[in-house]
Amino acid sequence: MKILSNIKNDFFKRQEVKLIEESEKNPTYEEAVHIVSKELKSEEGNVVIKLVKGKFGRKTFLIQAYVYDSKEDMDRFEPKKKLKEGAGEKKVEGGEVKEEKKEISSNDSARPPAQDKEEVKVEEKPVEASKEEVKKE
Repeated sequence: MKILSNIKNDFFKRQEVKLIEESEKNPTYEEAVHIVSKELKSEEGNVVIKLVKGKFGRKTFLIQAYVYDSKEDMDRFEPKKKLKEGAGEKKVEGGEVKEEKKEISSNDSARPPAQDKEEVKVEEKPVEASKEEVKKE
């Protein structure tokens, strides 16, 4: 592992880190959090991964991360994740509370439901006789 830059940002109360990690496969965000927290000796809860980027055919990956001084500073400056509408609705059935989660996939976008395709009938035009044949008759 090689640290490319480690900048202390006093305004946001964080360290902005860029490092290169060697790995056989792409590190997941959870693995990247573990790598950065272990290297900088900080808590995993205070690390936010901004980018994990690799180039084709190489075994090195660029990781950009923010390491906050405290959990409160991270909550203050990091944007909140938005929940999708109806993602956490609860239904009560038979006295039990059940959570129902809706998944929105890219295939379910604003497409109308599939309708039966009607066969297109092609009308054949009668073959016209050539001008020479018409003159002969």
